Amino acid sequence: MSKPFFGFFLLVFIVLEACNNTATDKTTTTIPAAEKELRDAVVAHPDSFALKEKLIKYFSDNSNFGQAITETEKAIKGDTANAKLWDIKSMLYFLNRDTTHAIAALEKAIAIDPQPVYKISLGLTYAQTKNKKALLLSDELLKDPKAKAGMQALFIKGFYFSYMGDNQKAI
Repeated sequence: MSKPFFGFFLLVFIVLEACNNTATDKTTTTIPAAEKELRDAVVAHPDSFALKEKLIKYFSDNSNFGQAITETEKAIKGDTANAKLWDIKSMLYFLNRDTTHAIAALEKAIAIDPQPVYKISLGLTYAQTKNKKALLLSDELLKDPKAKAGMQALFIKGFYFSYMGDNQKAI
């Protein structure tokens, strides 16, 4: 009878010791050194687009798209007319498999600065989502000689028709 009694107290003691381990503080999280360094640099130089972009890239490279998007949104609040930030935001949403928000961000980038590169990205995203606007954007790129994006425009059309299952038109 004393062995089970002793075993019970030993088990209770072990459980209590495990629960009272003050060496492990689970509420404290440590920020990786690279992230802390980048955050400190952004705080020290708040007007540096390059540093903000590095911080966003750091999170993206570590597949932390939610945090990368949050940092991009912070940067956009300080510079709403920066089409590059909207393009970055769209790419992050795309990598996070959120094409709806990716499209909205690209549309905003184009509204700010209608560069062919943004139109190509939007056209490809439209094509992937089977949106007929892909064809309109590709036609727009074909008609604009300054865009120099004829090959990309044809690729968008082919991509769209491929996603639609129309292989004859895709070729």
